[in-house]
Amino acid sequence: MNTNGLFVTLLVVLAALFTGSNGDPEPTFFKKHKKAARYYQPVYHSPAPVYHHHAPVYHKPAPVYHKPASVYHRPAPVYHKPAPVYHKPAPVHHRPVYGGYGHGW
Repeated sequence: MNTNGLFVTLLVVLAALFTGSNGDPEPTFFKKHKKAARYYQPVYHSPAPVYHHHAPVYHKPAPVYHKPASVYHRPAPVYHKPAPVYHKPAPVHHRPVYGGYGHGW
């Protein structure tokens, strides 16, 4: 016989009794600890079921991860065609600047 388990069960039952029900069919211990109430219900022999005093909680959906906007606005790749070849732009030739420092006039 598991005396440790029996002791814990007895302790829980005594705690449920000593917390006091005040005419409430559901004692305060079971109000606070719904999981414990479901687990120890056959031990306590409660005449009333464990009530759910609130509506189910609906959580907001998790935020949807969006790819960067550039991914959506990029043109779709065209298959079976050669890839566009990158051409380096030719260097821009500026007209010679006369005057300023280093020219002497």
